[in-house]
Amino acid sequence: MSRTVLRRIRLAGFLALWTLLLLLLTACQGAASPATGEVSFELVALEPDTQVVGEVTLVLKVLRGDAALAGAQVAVQGDLRRAGVLPVQGSGQTDSAGVVRVPFEWTAGGDWVVTVTITTPDGQQRAGQFELTIAS
Repeated sequence: MSRTVLRRIRLAGFLALWTLLLLLLTACQGAASPATGEVSFELVALEPDTQVVGEVTLVLKVLRGDAALAGAQVAVQGDLRRAGVLPVQGSGQTDSAGVVRVPFEWTAGGDWVVTVTITTPDGQQRAGQFELTIAS
């Protein structure tokens, strides 16, 4: 075989290997895409639907991008913007629809800051807050 033919065979082999590598990298990137997107939450409801002192269930929906995030651990801490009231805590895990129901208790009336910390099934954490005014 001539040197020109051998160079072409080597070049074709190199190009085939390079193409295969690019295909594998693209396939791996596609497999990771469902775990992308920012994790967020929204307060869906209070059950019962009143903002008064007493027991309540916080209903939250957790999303990753636009999709429901199942299996996430959700920790909630409420702090009253007034000295002398201990923080209130609760937790739960999201269901297949990304919804979590957290038993909670407003222990006093006033302006509450509620911090929600989400731990995704792959170990990422995201925190956010919302505020509510609770009547005495």
